[in-house]
Parts: sequence; structure tokens; C-alpha cells
Amino acid sequence: MAASSVEVLGQGGTVTLGLLPKLRKRMSPSLRSNTIYAYNTLTHREHEDQPYTTSNAHTQTTANSSSSPESLPAPTQLVYNPPGESHLRTSFTDFCDAAFGAPPPSLPKAAERLSKSDTFLAYRKQYIETYDHKKLSPTYPHDPDIELMRLFNLILVEARDCGFTQRYAHDIHYAKRISAQTKKSRSGSSPTPQCLGVDAQATDNGALQFEFSNALVIIEANTSLIPVPGSDESRSWTPSSHGSPQPSLATAFSIHPPHHHSPGGMERRRREPILDTSVGFPYRTQKRQRSNHVVDSIIPAQNAPPSAVQDDPPFLKQYALSTLSSVGNRRHVLGFHINGLDFQFWYFDRAGSICSSTVNILHQSKQFITSIIQLSLADKECLGYEALFRAPMGSKRRSWSDIRDHEVEVEGHWFKLISVVHSSSSLYGRGTSVYEATKIPSTASSHSSGASFSESDHVVVKLSWQPVSKHLEDGLYRLAHEKGVKGLAALHASCTAFVLSEGHIRRTLCKVGSYQDRELRAQVLSPFCVPLYTVESIDTFKEAFVSLVEAHRELYNKAGILHRDISYNNLMVDSNDHTRGILIDLDMAVRDRNPGTGEVLDVPALPGGTVAFRSADLCGPEPLPRALYRHDLESFFYVLFLMCYERADIPEKRDYFSNWSSGTWADVRASKEGWLLIAPSAPIPDAVPLVTTWIQPLRLAFRNGYSSRNRRSKRLLLKPDLQSPFDDQTLGDHITYDQFITILKAPGL
Repeated sequence: MAASSVEVLGQGGTVTLGLLPKLRKRMSPSLRSNTIYAYNTLTHREHEDQPYTTSNAHTQTTANSSSSPESLPAPTQLVYNPPGESHLRTSFTDFCDAAFGAPPPSLPKAAERLSKSDTFLAYRKQYIETYDHKKLSPTYPHDPDIELMRLFNLILVEARDCGFTQRYAHDIHYAKRISAQTKKSRSGSSPTPQCLGVDAQATDNGALQFEFSNALVIIEANTSLIPVPGSDESRSWTPSSHGSPQPSLATAFSIHPPHHHSPGGMERRRREPILDTSVGFPYRTQKRQRSNHVVDSIIPAQNAPPSAVQDDPPFLKQYALSTLSSVGNRRHVLGFHINGLDFQFWYFDRAGSICSSTVNILHQSKQFITSIIQLSLADKECLGYEALFRAPMGSKRRSWSDIRDHEVEVEGHWFKLISVVHSSSSLYGRGTSVYEATKIPSTASSHSSGASFSESDHVVVKLSWQPVSKHLEDGLYRLAHEKGVKGLAALHASCTAFVLSEGHIRRTLCKVGSYQDRELRAQVLSPFCVPLYTVESIDTFKEAFVSLVEAHRELYNKAGILHRDISYNNLMVDSNDHTRGILIDLDMAVRDRNPGTGEVLDVPALPGGTVAFRSADLCGPEPLPRALYRHDLESFFYVLFLMCYERADIPEKRDYFSNWSSGTWADVRASKEGWLLIAPSAPIPDAVPLVTTWIQPLRLAFRNGYSSRNRRSKRLLLKPDLQSPFDDQTLGDHITYDQFITILKAPGL
């Protein structure tokens, strides 16, 4: 397809290529430890719009790079800044050609025969009739989605009797998961059960896993049949009335069993798998809950025209989010959107989405059949499996639902993955995934970048989709370590594994500049850490917190790097020594000054970190003031307060934090300044640890600083020619590192 035929979908329908307005979504629930990830995602997406130099498409700075970290490139201005996420539309044929390539020579003729076969016509008729009955009467007991899933399975089996002999690459089961329900959409519509095409791999007990972690295809089917909220039908609607009983679901498989992997694929094999409806992901080391605002941000605006809403299925996007977030091993996700007889392909990656035009299942059966078969012919990379992951040694199968023992290569070193530490709950943007890993011993012939490792190193592998124009985080790490900064995670190796614009679908279908190009950056860091808030001993917690403030100071003094995202999840401790704090994540850091000369460098004014922990000065619309060192100290204070407050044994805890992250920017800033300035109206319970030794003294210091500045502003109104200076860098010398650390190291009361 010619790139010029692609349309860009905006909130108001089709728009011409240009800079789209940036929407900032807010979230009202209170901040808790399991929602902070969503705020990190939000603030980083705001940060990513800032221009930086473009990194190399194939590799970042290497461990043995001859270039000095001191010579980090200065930011350059881009002529055009593409939208942070884009939504494109193309024809059905062009989409299939870009996604799957040309169909095998024998497939068109087999699809033609199958489309005219009695069995296919009977199954299609059953689906259409069930759909029509359900449309006319929502209380109709039979579910058209089940008939649709049976039709998909039938196509893959009956193609063999129609002369198609090529071996399938995947054993896909299409089915409806009766017991699972999605969250309510923003408009309040009823939830719907989930249809999926899953990798047919039985669990240890013989049941078939049926969850987003092993979904090869996500499906939104006939959500228009869900009754309108408030109607008589919606009051009588239940999952059991909307879907067939569980036995019928097993029957959908057993009547037409999945195809097999034997050469030629002519022999059928029968089995009656039991669907495992568990929703958990058993291989996590940390419990995460998805924040509502991430889902809300991808649901179309209520005032969007009907055409835009129709081309933007909200449930399918929620399914894509769940699939990408489950394990973190997906480069993209493919999906179907079916509404009655209209069948449509969707593609989701970290830059946005691409949808095809629709084909009619009744009148364009040959195209419909061909596309279903092509999915089972596609290799794993085509279906979205991250090619950076290699199957465990001695195994030919790369699991969709588990990354344990899979291997990753970074700068010539191989690492075995142990567990998922964190997988970002975001559909678009960075999509950061963090894995616990160990280094695989290298052989004498192995390529090595010169990075230092011991053969038993316990490390973290971090993967994130950064804009290609964004500064290189690995360069900041190497500069810090060259300068001898302690208390910062050590970077051993890094590389760029893939660039979205080099993928066949993006390269074939999308105009250059119609989306924000991203590259998958991999980093290997040590030591393996755990969050500071997990430390149980208050004395150990204090020692670790002090070491983190000291590490932050070293980073600024020795390397001239300002972190700018001191937050709940970026303060860690060494898993083997909880007294040793480890500062992580330089995604938003910037080389703020030359530590040798003291020269302040020219850097773009960026948001100063995660919203709930930003300095009050940085809670406002763009352009923001320059981030200062004392802004990070204020972030340290907010994180300290949250961690201590969560430790307190208080029957009814007050919600301090929701107002610090929701509402208008004026509301957020006023809430923080009010809490700092009007201490008697918001007393901190004595049950909060460190309240008298750390929290109240620090709160008083910030109160004095902001009060001093406010008094100065009032005097200027009365006497504009007032010459007395005010040091905003330290809020009138009230907020400095020396004063901050003195409070932390003062003898306990």
C-alpha cells in the first residue's frame, strides 16, 4: 500500500498530518503503592514530547565506547514533533499483505472451495441466525459469539479437506471465556465476556490456559449487542444469559478439534480441553493492579463523531493493554473487531494503532477465510512475540505466557530470565518491562563488549520503548560511574534491539512522521534490588533512605546529573543488604550542570517527575520552570511521608494523596502548598513513624521556605523597586542538602 493512502484518526475524525493536541488525563482515586506505576506512565508520556538528539538505530553507547561521557550531545530542536500516539486506517488487503505477506499459492483456491462447502455455509448460517435473534431479543439464551468461535475453528480444520496442505505454525484455539468479565467502560455500559484466540498449550493439570498472557489474537465480538444501561434488557442481562453454559463451550472445541503440527497437516487429532478460567499471572514477583485512568485514556471521547467511535473499539484496546502488560514479551498485538457480519483487523504497538477496513463475512467469505488461515501460518514475530527473547537452551518452543528460563542477548552477553519484576500497565508509550536474570557463562569464542561480570551475576534486565529522539539513559549511567557516583544502579550492558519504523507493518503502511517512532532499548543493571517501602525494620529503612539522599547528591555534585523523578518506585535497596539504598531510573534525568566548572547547562524545561511527588512549583501547565535541585528534595519528602504513613497503624487513614495527583493543575498545587503552609489544619497522627524526628522538621523547613517567598512576593507588590535578593534555588536558604541531611542525621528524640 502506498503510504499516502493512510489516514490519521483524531478525536474529531480524519485529520491532516500535523501536531495533534496533547490530552492530559487525570485520575481521582487515592494514591496507593499499587497505582504509582500508572502515574509514572503518564508523566513519562508528557516528558517524551520534548526533543532530543536521535540515537543510533542499532545500538546505543557501548560499554567499551571510546567516546567520553563528558561529550554527551546537547539537545537539538526538531522541525516536526509527531503525536505521542497515532491511529491509522488502511484497506483490508493492504493490511493483510503488510502483516502476513502474500498468501501461499494453494491458499486462494482452498479458500474458494471452503467458502462454498456445505459445512462452512451451515456454520456461518448458524452464527448469522443466532446474531439476528440476539439483536432482536437481548434475552435470547444462545450466544452468537460462541457460534463465531466455532466458525473460526472450523475454517482451520476444514481447509485440509479443501486441498490446503501447508503446515500451520500455531495451534490456535478460538473460544469465549464465559466466567471472565471486563471492567465497565467509562460510559457505564455493561461488561462483556472475552473472546480470545489462544496458544493451545495445556497446563500441568491438563487444562487449557485461557488468559491474556497466552493470547495470540485478541477479539472484540458483538459488543453492540450488550443492552444499553438502564434499559429493561440490561436489568435482566447476566453473564449466564448472555453466554452459553460451560459445557457448550467445550463442545465448540470438540466438534471441530484444532489442527496439528504434522507435515502436510492432513491428520486430525481430537481432544476436549477444559478451559482454565483463572485470571492470575502466576510468575510475578510483585502484585500490580491496573489504574483506571490508563484504560480511560484510550476510550474515545464522548463527543467524538460516530465514525470515529466505530473505528475505535474500546474493549479491544483494553484487551490489547492486558495482553501487552501480562508478561512484557510482546512487540505488538493483533486483534479482530467483529460486529455482526463486519470483520476488521487491528494492530497495536507502542506508537499507536492501525486498523483495516472491514470485510463482510457473508459477501466476502474468501477474504475472511484467507485471513484466518494466514494467522495460523504466521511466525511468532509476525504475531507480536518479542524477537529479543530466545527459547531456553534445548527447547524449540518460546512460551507466550511465561518467560522463565528464556534468554536475552545484550551487547554479546546472554542472560537467563528468572521472573517478571515489573511489566508496565500501559498500551502506548514506554511499556517498560523489568526482569530478574542471571548471566549465562560465556565461552572463549563469545563476543564481549568488555563489560565486567562475574559468571554468577544476579542482574536486572530492563526493556523500554523510548522515542528515538529521546536522550540516552545509558550515557548518563556511564557518566555517573566514570565520576565515581555511589548508590546508583550499575549499568553493565545496553543496546537498541528494534526500531518500530523498521518493522514491516509500520514501514509498509505508515507515512514518515505520522507517528512517534520508538526503539526498544535494553539495559542490564545490578544489583538486584527490592523497593525501599518493603523494608520492615524502621532503623534499616532510615539508614537506606539517608543513603539514597546521599547518592542523589553525589549524582548531582560529581556528574552534574539531576534525577527529576524521585518517586515511590525509584527508591530501592540492595536485595542482599537492605541498608544500602540504590537509586534507579534515569529516564527523566538530565545533565544539568558541568560539575567541573559549575556552568549551568541549557536544557529543556521538562515536567519534574511523577505527579503525586512533584514539587509544588512543577505542578502547573507547560511551559514549566526549570527543575531545580531543591525540587528533587521536595519529592524525597513526599515519598518519605507516603512510605511512613502507609506503615502507620491507624484505623481510618486520611486520604492525603489523591488531591496531590488529581483535579486541575491549580488544584494539585494548591493542595500541596496548603498542606505545607497550613500545618495545624492537617495534623499528622503521632502513630506515623518518624513523624517527630523527620517528617515534622522537614515539613516546617518547606513551610518556612514557601512562606518566605510568599512574603517576598507581597513586598514586591507594595514596593516594586525592592532590591533585596531572594534565592529561589534554596527557597531563601531554607531548603538545601546540608539542612535536609542534618535533619535526617539528627539524634532521635
